[in-house]
Amino acid sequence: MAEFAAVEVGTGAGVKGNEADLGGGFYGARNSRLRLTGSTLAWNTAHNNGGGGVGCIVEIANASISNNWAVDGDGAGVHCHQEGALVVRSALLTWNLASRSGGAISMDEGTSLSMHAGARCENNVAGFDGGCVVSNEQSALTISGVLMRNNLASSAGGALASYGNSSVTLTRSHFEGNIAHNAGGAIFLSFSTLVMHHCSVEQNLADVNGGGMQFTSYSVARLVSSNISMNHAAEGAGGGLSATFEVEVVLDEGCVLRANFAKLYGGGVHAYVAKVYMGPGTLLQDNYAYYEGGGYALSSSDGRMQHVEVTACLSGGNGGAGYHRRTSMAVVGSRIRGCTALNSGGGMAAVTRSTLRLESVELVSNVAEFGGGAHADGQGTVMELVQVDTMYNTAGQLGGGLSSTNYASLSVVGSRLWASSTDGLGGGAAVRGRASLVVGNCTFSHGSAATGAGIAVLEDAANASIQHSAFILNHAGERAGAVYFESAAQALVQHSVSVATHFGGRSGAAAHLGAVLHPHGARCR
Repeated sequence: MAEFAAVEVGTGAGVKGNEADLGGGFYGARNSRLRLTGSTLAWNTAHNNGGGGVGCIVEIANASISNNWAVDGDGAGVHCHQEGALVVRSALLTWNLASRSGGAISMDEGTSLSMHAGARCENNVAGFDGGCVVSNEQSALTISGVLMRNNLASSAGGALASYGNSSVTLTRSHFEGNIAHNAGGAIFLSFSTLVMHHCSVEQNLADVNGGGMQFTSYSVARLVSSNISMNHAAEGAGGGLSATFEVEVVLDEGCVLRANFAKLYGGGVHAYVAKVYMGPGTLLQDNYAYYEGGGYALSSSDGRMQHVEVTACLSGGNGGAGYHRRTSMAVVGSRIRGCTALNSGGGMAAVTRSTLRLESVELVSNVAEFGGGAHADGQGTVMELVQVDTMYNTAGQLGGGLSSTNYASLSVVGSRLWASSTDGLGGGAAVRGRASLVVGNCTFSHGSAATGAGIAVLEDAANASIQHSAFILNHAGERAGAVYFESAAQALVQHSVSVATHFGGRSGAAAHLGAVLHPHGARCR
């Protein structure tokens, strides 16, 4: 089809088997208009952009766009240019191939795309980015009620890739089975904004980061009431989503991240040099990271988690629910339940100059070798627990409820540590390796350990302050039903009480191997 000003291709018509350097089936210059209704655009070839066609103002409804090829260009189905607008309604875009980006659609600088209910984008391939759609500088994408399935990008964005101050709005759309050989199995953003409402991103695959989605380079993303499940980052981070390099991400109003996998960090969510907010109703469940952060992993980032549940997540290393490295994170009114780390921090792990504050949080039935509920490690790391319930957590070696090692600081105020256990030291909490512990107005009850069923303070002048706290019905198989001190530990125990705690048939605290214990107003009975 030649260049045109205004053309309508109606029901039953077809544009098939054409070839051109630019716009295989059609070419529309600035301000040109094309309407494809109930027609077919198929088997066309362009040696540059727009295998099916190139247009400015294009409307496609109840049409089929298939088997078009952009040999050395973008947009195998349609390429929109000249600050134009593309509208797609109830159309099928399938089996299109672009050697560069935009397997089905490519949007040039300053253009807009609207895809509406009933549109499907399936089995398209891009040699670079955006298996289905790619948008470039200052483009605007609005996609509602659309299915993007089984598309492939050799680089980023298995279904959709957006660049350069572009905006993307997704509503009630479904992304499934898309593949990116680099990042963003379904969606990739760079210098872009995304608002997602009531969408699902499921069973997508990225060979590196962002099994479901990858956000990078000053992008901003807000996800509302959306489902991110069963996505896979085969060799990288962020099974559900990954955010890197000055990115802001908000998960809000009932977002679900379930059964995602990452080979490295963050089974559900990964962030590096980013800001992450997880808001009320968000659920992270059954996510798995081979190394760190089964539920999420934050590195050199800032985060806040408010009224969130993280449950049944697994890490092959540290942080079954959450892993924090050089990160500031606040967790408020949330529940961390049934998570496992094969090394430390069954619930939470904070390492290497991180600050982690837990307030009005439940840590329940989490498991690790060190710090069943939570673990702090490394110089400059600070972990604070305020009004936290730590219950039924288990550690193989150290700190059934909590542990702090290697110069880290652990503070526990107004909290309950109940029925946590370890086969080793510190049923409720343990500190060692010049780590410090401050406990105030807490209750340690029904804990169990070989030594120090309530608290164990160990090794190398670790110091502890325990004030206005109660130790009730704890049981030690060997020594110190309430509190155990060893190896020149410095400890202040003030206005605290030990009630019916047991070790080897006796009750109370034990100071061992040169420990210095200063009891002020403390009682054992």
